[in-house]
Amino acid sequence: MASSPFAKRPRAIIAVDDPRAELVYTPSVRARLDETFELLPTATADTDVEVLFTGWGGPILDASQLAQLPSLKACFHAAGTVRRMIATDEFWRRDIVLSSAYHANAEPVAEFCHSLIILLLKGAFPAQQHNGFVPHGIYGATIGLVSYGTIARLLRAKLHSLHARVLVYDPFLSAAEAAAQGVEPMELPQLLATAQIVSLHTPLLPETHHLIGESQLRLLRRHTCLINTARGAIVDTDALVRVLAGQPDLFACLDVTDPEPLPADSPEEAQRYLHGHPLKWRISAEAAKRMA
Repeated sequence: MASSPFAKRPRAIIAVDDPRAELVYTPSVRARLDETFELLPTATADTDVEVLFTGWGGPILDASQLAQLPSLKACFHAAGTVRRMIATDEFWRRDIVLSSAYHANAEPVAEFCHSLIILLLKGAFPAQQHNGFVPHGIYGATIGLVSYGTIARLLRAKLHSLHARVLVYDPFLSAAEAAAQGVEPMELPQLLATAQIVSLHTPLLPETHHLIGESQLRLLRRHTCLINTARGAIVDTDALVRVLAGQPDLFACLDVTDPEPLPADSPEEAQRYLHGHPLKWRISAEAAKRMA
C-alpha cells in the first residue's frame, strides 16, 4: 500500500462562493470529509491549510492567493473546467495536485447530445418540419464532432448503436487513434460541408474564439443541424443569426452546460490522495491548458 503524503489529518477548507455549492457539498458530504480531514470553517485564513475543496464560485488561484496558502498540497474541484481557477504557472511549479469532476460532468452532457441527435434525425422539432425537411431516421447518419475530448469520446461510444458515420475535426487526434476509435479525421471545412449533424465540443481558447463564424456556417449543407454544448463564444452569434435568417432550412440547438453534482455515495478522489493511491482524474499542466 502506498504511503500517505500526510503525517496527520490534513487541514482543509471548502472554498466556494456560490449558492449552488450546497448541491455538491451537502451536510452529509461535509460530514464525510470531516472524518478524514480537519475541515476548517470556510472563512478561515490559515497558512497551514493543505487541501482545498472548490467548485462553482471557487477562488482564483493567482500568485497573491497562493502566497496566502504556502502549505497547499492538493485541490479537489467539484466542477468541470479549471481554466478560470488556475491563474498562474506558480500553481504548477509548486507541484500542487489538482483533480476535478470533469469526467462526471461529461457524462450527462454526452447523454444530452445523444438524445438531441436522435430527436433531430427523426425531425421531432416543429421548426424542422418546414422547408422540405425529410427525417433521416436514427440509423446510418453522418455526424461531425468538432474536437474530440472527454464528452465527444463518450458521445462517440453512444453513437455506435446508431451505426453512424462519425467525422472528427481535432488537430490533436492522430490518425492511429482515429482508426482505433472508429472515427474519420477531417479538416473543419470538409466536416462542416459533409455532416448532417455537427456537434461542438471545443474548449474556449484564444484560437477557438468564433471558430464557427459566417464563412464556416455557409459551408453547412441544407437541413444540417448544429449542436453547441461547449462554450457560447465558439460560435459567432451574430453570424449565426444572419445565416439562420437567410437559410431557414438550417437548425441550431444551443445549450449552456449545466453540470450535475456527483451523487452522495460517489467514491471521493480526495480519499485516494489521502491514502497515497494514484488519482483517477488528476489533471496535468499540459492537459489543463487544452481542456474546456
